[in-house]
Amino acid sequence: MNDKKDTPPVDMESEASLWAARLDGTQLTLGQRRELDRWLEEDPRHRKLLERYCRLSADIEPVARAAVQAGRLSVPAGEAPRAGWLHWAPWTVAATAVAAIALWAWWPANPTWQDAKFATAAAQRQDVRLSDGSRVELNAGSSLVLEEGRTERRTRLASGEAFFSVARDGERPFLVETPAGVIRVTGTSFNVSVDHGRAIEVTVVEGSVQVSPGGANRPPVSLKGGDRLVSTPAKVTVSKLEPEEQERVLSWRTGRIVFSDTSLSEALARFSKYHGRSIVAEASVADLKVGGRFSLDDLEGFLSSLETILSVKVTRDLGGTIHVGLRP
Repeated sequence: MNDKKDTPPVDMESEASLWAARLDGTQLTLGQRRELDRWLEEDPRHRKLLERYCRLSADIEPVARAAVQAGRLSVPAGEAPRAGWLHWAPWTVAATAVAAIALWAWWPANPTWQDAKFATAAAQRQDVRLSDGSRVELNAGSSLVLEEGRTERRTRLASGEAFFSVARDGERPFLVETPAGVIRVTGTSFNVSVDHGRAIEVTVVEGSVQVSPGGANRPPVSLKGGDRLVSTPAKVTVSKLEPEEQERVLSWRTGRIVFSDTSLSEALARFSKYHGRSIVAEASVADLKVGGRFSLDDLEGFLSSLETILSVKVTRDLGGTIHVGLRP
């Protein structure tokens, strides 16, 4: 019998199935190969899961082929099979999907109903209302998966930022899984920001949460209203936020951004992340300080304000990158 405590997290299963499909169906780019190497090094369970999915994919491939021939499974239109099953991406993906379903059914904590996915583009925010009364506000460039089950409510924030207002349910904890840690609550309001999948920032507005930072030998950390946790590959820090600082963190929910003695490079990085644009501060102006409230959606207005407030000049190159340098 499988012991539940040894069961890999769902996101680990999903990543393993996707890598198995990529390995079987396509030739990895150099960047993908490096990404795969990093993922394998993060946790010894990754390699075992990948091996299992590759093996299941190969075992189930004939089953998937028969299912397609019988009309029970479809592949993308216009795709033609190449010689050899292991080199035909659609079949491989289909087989891996079947493998994923098989492992999903095997997993004892299997959520059974209402799954949904949400993703926001650059300069876009979204308000998601859940059937249990909870609410999730997504910032730009965010990706969220919801899985509501009988025993727990599970979400996966793969990237971006989200504010959670969780309806209280003592029977079903609410989990937020990120590449850099897991947050567990029963009913509260908090903000989660994921930075390149390697760091998370958790800010609690009310109630309490328990954060399990990623990485070896990192114990769970309990947070309450006004606390902020920042977890990076190097360390975990917890601090108490003043009301003004908390307002700054949460200002994106109202389409605003607040700077207070903020370096120009950091301010530009915030706009760059929100708009999905490349914005660069030259070294000569990177440490200049910026203060004030600005509209997140009005990038041009912010850049114009910089030229008014500071001795800087904004230029754009042919590739679309915005440069902020010292005014001549």
